[in-house]
Amino acid sequence: MKVKPKFRFCHANHPSSTAVKVEPQDCTIATNQPEWETKAKIFLECNGAPEMLLNRDDYTVIVEQRGYYDQHGDKRVALLYEGDELKPIRFKGDNVICEATCHNSTKQCLVEVPI
Repeated sequence: MKVKPKFRFCHANHPSSTAVKVEPQDCTIATNQPEWETKAKIFLECNGAPEMLLNRDDYTVIVEQRGYYDQHGDKRVALLYEGDELKPIRFKGDNVICEATCHNSTKQCLVEVPI
């Protein structure tokens, strides 16, 4: 799963050169943290500093392939384009539930994107 941090987060006691990059990058799901599923917690590399823990409001999920994605709680699908930025809601098994805009209907929906 590729994510894009919303800001150049950095640790308080480390120089700014160790900040998280704001380009799309891979992440690690923070399964060892409390409420990791409901708060969609992830770890990102921090350029030489300890990993940075981010919550769902701190990053967006980047769609890696154009295609049809299952709508959460529905039997319909949503068309997403490569590079779309989705707002993560929570983790569910091997998927992340995200808010998205379907390119076919231009409607807001919740989609399941593979991790």
